[in-house]
Amino acid sequence: MKTLAETFQALRIERQMTVTELSRKCKLERSTLWKIETGKPVKAPTLVQALKGLNVKEGSPAFVEIFALWTNEQGGTGKGLPSFYTRQRSEAEEMVRQLLSDIPTSELPLVIKAVSDPAIRAMLPGMLQLRSRQK
Repeated sequence: MKTLAETFQALRIERQMTVTELSRKCKLERSTLWKIETGKPVKAPTLVQALKGLNVKEGSPAFVEIFALWTNEQGGTGKGLPSFYTRQRSEAEEMVRQLLSDIPTSELPLVIKAVSDPAIRAMLPGMLQLRSRQK
């Protein structure tokens, strides 16, 4: 699984931007962008500002993936998160509660490990829709 640093750096490179160019565009110091690209802790608003510089739209799959990684790696509590993400996080928590209610207790450790993967979490809405159609 990719880290926040790897994912962020890959986005910057994909957009063919240097750290200096991104720094100018998002109005953040190069040292702050270096922190993101090396896995050092940063605050949510700083990360949002950097993502805006990369033209990553709030709510896009890349945005959600980056914030899922940020939350997992940096222990983000939700304080300072964009409202979209806190709303998505609450909805995701409810989806997980619903899904877990049908899983035998003996299999919960496997499920918990699986949902720590952002790609798996991205599939939760579809899984819930399928589950609701089956009931």
